[in-house]
Amino acid sequence: MTCMPRWWLAVVVALVLAVPLLGQSCEETMVHDGAERVVHFDVDTTGHWWVLVAPYQNMVTLVVDGDRYGPYNTITAPVFSPDGSTWSSIGVLNGLISVVTPTPVNLPQATAINAILYPQNSPAAWYRCSNGEQEFVTNGSNTYLAVQPLGQWATDLFGSNVFYVAQRGSGQTLVRNATDGVFADEILLGGVWHDGRPVYASRAGEIWTIYIGTQEVRSNLRRVSNLSVNATATVLGAVVTTPLGMHALMFSEEYTEAWMGPQVDDIAYFLLNPFQFLCVWEGTLRGVKNLYYNTAPYPAGRIRGPVVFSHDGNVMGFLGRDDDDFVTIDGKRTMLPRRISTGVVPALHPSGTSVAYSTGSSMAILDIESTEIALARMCDRVSRTVFDWRTNSFRMLGTFGERLFLIECRP
Repeated sequence: MTCMPRWWLAVVVALVLAVPLLGQSCEETMVHDGAERVVHFDVDTTGHWWVLVAPYQNMVTLVVDGDRYGPYNTITAPVFSPDGSTWSSIGVLNGLISVVTPTPVNLPQATAINAILYPQNSPAAWYRCSNGEQEFVTNGSNTYLAVQPLGQWATDLFGSNVFYVAQRGSGQTLVRNATDGVFADEILLGGVWHDGRPVYASRAGEIWTIYIGTQEVRSNLRRVSNLSVNATATVLGAVVTTPLGMHALMFSEEYTEAWMGPQVDDIAYFLLNPFQFLCVWEGTLRGVKNLYYNTAPYPAGRIRGPVVFSHDGNVMGFLGRDDDDFVTIDGKRTMLPRRISTGVVPALHPSGTSVAYSTGSSMAILDIESTEIALARMCDRVSRTVFDWRTNSFRMLGTFGERLFLIECRP
């Protein structure tokens, strides 16, 4: 039997990739030629792709949009700024740790870099670092010693100030940069308001109160969890327990009082819309579980995957399973013809007309109106699928052997 030469196999693969996907406009671009082993890869919602490759044993190189960084003994996945203008990673080479970015950043000496935190409206990241037992937070220009931090951190929209909760004796304090502020038995940090005031809940004895700075938002609460602010820092949300039961809560300056959702027995999930006065939460009342969009209940399904919003917050959706699998977009359930992993995070088109998600070996694009599903090219391994509003396309990375392709499909 005559073996097919390797160059002929490459021609066959190229011809297969050139065949257009029926009903979709898809393009495949080879971004890694397979000369080095692919370790891990992903796409980002900000329009970037990245891959870790192994040029030789015990070394890895990070490739972001075709630019190489390394090699290092280890390097973390890049964290992208919200606007996608830059990113940061943490690399270790011969025992020395450093921040890896497109533009070099000079940080104080550190034995560990524990976290990267990007402000919503700034490309300058804050880094949580350690130097021996001493902890500090820095953005390269400003460095503040962190005394007994407890792990809750937040910055204002432009990164001018950083807040964290710290232990002080038997209680806790809310620290701004390096200055202790309010003291309480317990503090939950939710974020920073658009004007720079911290959003937090504090407990005195058994009573919790939610604050924006010194402004009281809601008091006489038995418990507060899931406290957060939206992308514009104009809406706060939380799950609260009153003497009568559990509620979802929201507040903005457009209202004189906090909004409270219907009373339920338990709330297992809470998510704020990034730009609107809306929230999604999963509540159980008398044994019946529903997913609520503010006050409107939708059946959550026997199994429910992560709830997501489109990039502009206009569309909400999730994958789920009862007897069959389904996708729900803004309350409308569409049945799926085959089993999927309900843990997959779907990508939503902002018009609400289509949704895409990664299968074990491809990208599936569902047209909501026709309920037809189209599949992109089959791959050996795939990344998640995201929607890139800049190109109006669903994007995914997939491997064929050790070669890596960027796959883009326009609905």
